[in-house]
Amino acid sequence: MRYRIKRCRLPELMQKKKLTQADLVVLTGWHKSSINRWRSGEVKMTLPVAKVFAEILGCRIEDLYEWEYVGD
Repeated sequence: MRYRIKRCRLPELMQKKKLTQADLVVLTGWHKSSINRWRSGEVKMTLPVAKVFAEILGCRIEDLYEWEYVGD
């Protein structure tokens, strides 16, 4: 099976948890420009980065993005 990453769901997950980008800077220690690039979808998160966000946001790693099935 193959899937393609589509839209990053970080903004909506942050809103659901009432977290701002500034909150994530404090919680993760990452620079706000890095967080903004992940949020906007300009850059895809690495697995370790996604793990941290998933723990902070109380979701699964795969919940951080929309996925599209592209076949076998």
